[in-house]
Amino acid sequence: MKRSDQLVSLSTCQLKDKDSRKQKIFVSSVTLWFIFFLFAFAGCVPAKVPPQLATTPGAAVVITEQDYDAGAFRVRYPAGWRVITSAATSPTTVIFAPTDNVAIMLFGVDATEAPMPENEGQVRTETREITLENGITVTAILNAPADTWETFAALFEQAVESLN
Repeated sequence: MKRSDQLVSLSTCQLKDKDSRKQKIFVSSVTLWFIFFLFAFAGCVPAKVPPQLATTPGAAVVITEQDYDAGAFRVRYPAGWRVITSAATSPTTVIFAPTDNVAIMLFGVDATEAPMPENEGQVRTETREITLENGITVTAILNAPADTWETFAALFEQAVESLN
């Protein structure tokens, strides 16, 4: 082996040693940062579940694009209508209202009346009590303007038919 070959291989070894040291320093610094963040954020995790999360009142509800599921009952509401749920501590009730608030559909357990819609004309009301297969009785109420009753009654009928 020539002397120049030996010099080349010796210098290559020295470069590999420097790269190896850089990698070790990088790995060490990443490890130190990880340990730092682990201890820094460990104090952010509560030791126990806060009381307000452990005893959240009321039944959980699932609202999708056109379905409202309260566990006790499930109903499909008209497209584009708003969903207004009852307070967590009161019986399960939901109100569906169009964006212009001219009609109100209410579905609920132990419901007796629904709020009146924002309408200056005559309002008609229809109330039904439906007993589901699980034994729960759901009250369905429609309050809508008399002059457009047929339109809202058809939507109400679809919602009542979807009730289960």
